[in-house]
Amino acid sequence: MSVTPAPHRPLLVVTDLMGTTLRDDGAVLPAYRAAFAESAIPFTEEELAAKRGAHKLTLFTEFASRRYPAEEAKKIAAAALDVFEGQLRLFLASGGGVPIPGAEDAVRRLRAA
Repeated sequence: MSVTPAPHRPLLVVTDLMGTTLRDDGAVLPAYRAAFAESAIPFTEEELAAKRGAHKLTLFTEFASRRYPAEEAKKIAAAALDVFEGQLRLFLASGGGVPIPGAEDAVRRLRAA
C-alpha cells in the first residue's frame, strides 16, 4: 500500500509590493531620489539599478556607509527608509498602484492555502 504525502502548505509568503503585486507606474525611482536627497546619501541611478530588489534598509545602510560612520549611517538609513516609504504611501493614497493582472488572485489563493 502506498501513501500519498499531504501537499505542502506555505507557512509564510513574503513578496515585494511595487512592481510585484502593484504596478510601479514610475513611483519607485522618485521615492528613492527623495530619500537619498533628504538624507544626503550619495548615489547614482546605475548603482541603484544594480541593487534592484534588494532589502531597502540594507540598501540605504550600504549607501549611507560610504559617507557616514557606521552608527550614524544606520540612523541616516532608517530616516531615508521613512522618506522612501512615505513617498510610496503618498503615491498609493493618490490612487496609484494599480494591481498587476493576476496578482490579486495569486494572493487570494495563497491566503486560502
